[in-house]
Amino acid sequence: MAGRTGQPLACASPQAGNYHNLFAIETSSGELCALVEAAQISLEGFFLNADSGFDAQALRDDCFRRGIEANIALNPSSRTSEAAQDTYTD
Repeated sequence: MAGRTGQPLACASPQAGNYHNLFAIETSSGELCALVEAAQISLEGFFLNADSGFDAQALRDDCFRRGIEANIALNPSSRTSEAAQDTYTD
């Protein structure tokens, strides 16, 4: 996780290469957020920029609960819902 200037703020524990991007994403996301909050940095208003490999409702919901703006590209192979069509990606 990096700040708006690209300065690293937190790094999750390494994962084995035989897992997909979303393996235990709630655990990894929580770990990153806890590290940032331990440094007394508020997550409110953070942006999470991620490619379509991280397109999961669980991650979007986790970001919403923490006040993080999820800027995650939609995965074209996943289900397409009306809500997903209203999601923007910058």
